[in-house]
Amino acid sequence: MEVRFYVPPTQEDGVDPVEAFAQNVLSKADVIQATGDAICIFRELQCLTPRGRYDIRIYPTFLHLHGKTFDYKIPYTTVLRLFLLPHKDQRQMFFVISLDP
Repeated sequence: MEVRFYVPPTQEDGVDPVEAFAQNVLSKADVIQATGDAICIFRELQCLTPRGRYDIRIYPTFLHLHGKTFDYKIPYTTVLRLFLLPHKDQRQMFFVISLDP
């Protein structure tokens, strides 16, 4: 599911209305915040689902996928299984993460 908001521009100087809205939502939401440095970073990995290239950052409690359009934070508690499957060309491998919805 995806929700998009339109935030109209304001006449106030120095206040970005989009940033103010995002901070207001984050202050009231129960979201995972990245604290500290990532344990490991994989840059520009091609993903089939969600489709696109993502920077994958591994933190102690969650996995963070950062793309051009979307960000995903996956807590390790939702990971059910991990698979490493060969591609039919025998040169590449698929890494599959099974999640608990």
